[in-house]
Amino acid sequence: MLSLVNKLYLLFIVYGCFLTYEAYNELQLERESLQSQVGTFKTRLNKKKKELKKLKEYEKDVERKKEEIEIVAQKLEETQKKLPKEVSDNESINLLKKLAESLKIKESQITPSGQEENGFYITKFYTFSGKGTYLQFLIFLENISKQERILNVRDINLSKISKTNKSRYEIINLSATIESYVYNAAHRENRGIEEIEREIQEKSKKKKVTPRKRKKK
Repeated sequence: MLSLVNKLYLLFIVYGCFLTYEAYNELQLERESLQSQVGTFKTRLNKKKKELKKLKEYEKDVERKKEEIEIVAQKLEETQKKLPKEVSDNESINLLKKLAESLKIKESQITPSGQEENGFYITKFYTFSGKGTYLQFLIFLENISKQERILNVRDINLSKISKTNKSRYEIINLSATIESYVYNAAHRENRGIEEIEREIQEKSKKKKVTPRKRKKK
């Protein structure tokens, strides 16, 4: 009887040790699981910190760009104000006519040929034609460039005229388009800042809405 009791006592001790071992294993597994989760959370946290840092740097860069854009826009508006608000066609035609007559360019004709809006300024076009020597036209173009008013010459076309008299110099035809510029009072330079801020907000919303990918079981 005593032998049986001793055996049962030993059996209880062994069983108790087994339960303790199982409990220890479960605790170890749970601890490892928690450590794994902590590692995952730390990785996510570090990733979010990096994203936040990049976002702050991006926002600072955007602020700098906005300041640069504002400076450029203000300079454009200052240039815009330097242009004449109104220039009549007669005024431009008389100016070009006087320049041509002072050089004795023959049969000079200047006619308005439309206008075009280009943001802060309006371009007015005039078609010029006349007869003279190369030197006369060279000085004519040079005198145009010296005017206080901004004038531009383009589409220059020179053609020879068949000789009808004994002239020391070769007479040619010249045709060109002359551009004059006036202030566009209806225009205000677009900074584009609102579009930049809207884009940032949309990107921020997309990041928040993006669903997490489920792990495959």
